[in-house]
Amino acid sequence: MALRASSERSLLLRAQRGDRAAFDGLVQLHQTPLRGFLRRRLPSDAVEDVIQETFLAAWSALPAFEPRVRLKTWLYRIALHKVADSMRRSSREVPFDQLAQEPVDTGLAATENALWARALLAQLPDEQRLLLELYYFDDLTLAEVALVLDRNLNTVKYHFYQAHARSLRLSGMTNQEEAHP
Repeated sequence: MALRASSERSLLLRAQRGDRAAFDGLVQLHQTPLRGFLRRRLPSDAVEDVIQETFLAAWSALPAFEPRVRLKTWLYRIALHKVADSMRRSSREVPFDQLAQEPVDTGLAATENALWARALLAQLPDEQRLLLELYYFDDLTLAEVALVLDRNLNTVKYHFYQAHARSLRLSGMTNQEEAHP
């Protein structure tokens, strides 16, 4: 992990100075998780366009990027704006169950768990679903989620815990059962 962070930092500094090969290295590091993030928000035929738009916008803005936040967080924020742009252009809302579903693992238990989680998330309002996905599926901290969504951290924490409690209620599980399976 430290090696990857060091490598990313080196690539970032070179890319900020205009090194296209270094930027391509950053794209390689982030494109798979970013693609998964986009697949949960867009119809499958729009994902590749939006990922390209995201990286193009990142390349353009990279010289001004200040690494006070992780590059991943910054890219997700750009991507979320590109998702909104794409939805405005297409003037359509896509039901959650019609979005491309990326399997987490090929094992039967993992697949069943992923399907159960997707069904549960589909019952949540969009804002709550987005919070839980960014935290659990995209491995962002709540502080990073707040940055991606451009919201106050305390507000994000409150909404996160509301979403978590609601998902537990929907699953029929209580907080006590979650703590002591």
